[in-house]
Amino acid sequence: MTDLTIRFQSYCLGKSTPTIMDPLEHPGRISFKGPFRTLYFLHGAQDDPEDVIARTRIGDYAMENNTAVVLPEGDNAFYLDQVPGFGYESFVTDELIEVTRELLPLSTKREDTFIGGYSMGGYGSVRVSLLHPEKFAACICLSGALEIKRTAYFIRALTPLIPEQLREPKALPGSEYDLLHLLDTIRASERKMQIAYPSFYIACGSNDPFVSQTRAFLEAACDSPLRIESQITPGGHDWSYWNTALAGAMQWLSSGFGVRD
Repeated sequence: MTDLTIRFQSYCLGKSTPTIMDPLEHPGRISFKGPFRTLYFLHGAQDDPEDVIARTRIGDYAMENNTAVVLPEGDNAFYLDQVPGFGYESFVTDELIEVTRELLPLSTKREDTFIGGYSMGGYGSVRVSLLHPEKFAACICLSGALEIKRTAYFIRALTPLIPEQLREPKALPGSEYDLLHLLDTIRASERKMQIAYPSFYIACGSNDPFVSQTRAFLEAACDSPLRIESQITPGGHDWSYWNTALAGAMQWLSSGFGVRD
C-alpha cells in the first residue's frame, strides 16, 4: 500500500493538521485516474491515523474493494465542534471533504462518499451521518461509543483532554450529542419530510465492553427509518477485532448496501 500524508492549515481547527490518504495502489503503479469512491475513516480515542495504518489491513481492503481511504486526525475530540475551540465536526463534514477532493480525483457524488470509524470514531461517524445525511451514502461503525453519557464517564477517567461538552455527563441525555435523542428526532420528523439517510453497518464484538451500547442503539433504531446491517460476533475492543470487522464492512460497501436515492 502507498500512503500519502498531507498537512494543511485547517480553518475549522485553527491549526495545521495531518491527514493520511490511500489513493489506491495497484501492482507496479499508483492509479490516479478516478474518480474514486471514498471512505473517510475516523480513529478512536488516544489513537491516530498511523495506528490504523499500522495495525489493520485497511489499505489492502481499500484496494480489494476499489475504494480510496482518508484518515484524518481527530485527537480526543469525539468529532465535535467545541465552542470555543476546535471545530472537528465542521472539519470532517465540510473542509476535509473539500480539500481531499481538490488533491485527488475523488468522486463528488454522495453515493460514492462514505464515513466510518471505530470506538470514538464510531460515535463520530454515526453522529455526523444522522446530522448531515446529505453528505454520506453509508456509515460504518465498529465498537461504537454509542451511549455518550456512559462513554463520557468512562473517557473522563482516562484523560482530561476531552471536549467541554463531555465534562458534565449528566447533561448529555436529550442533547444534540445523545444519539438516542437524535433517533427520536428522526422519528418525529419522518412524517414531515423524506430524508435519504445513509445506510449503516454497525458491528461490535460480543466481549467488547461497548456491546451493550451497540445493542441499545440497535434496539432504539428498530422503528426508525434507518437501514442498518448489524453484526455482533466474537471479539473484544481491540485491533484484532477491528481488523477483521473492517474487512467485512468494506465488503459490505462494495456489494451494494441499498442506498436510497
